[in-house]
Amino acid sequence: IGFERIIMLLMERGFKVAYETEAGSILIEKGVSW
Repeated sequence: IGFERIIMLLMERGFKVAYETEAGSILIEKGVSW
């Protein structure tokens, strides 16, 4: 799975929407360290 592509998709839809989901929050946490 392309992690960079997932981040770009999250940025397009907005981190707020992704952050409201558990999976989204986990991806954001990993994105911060990335």
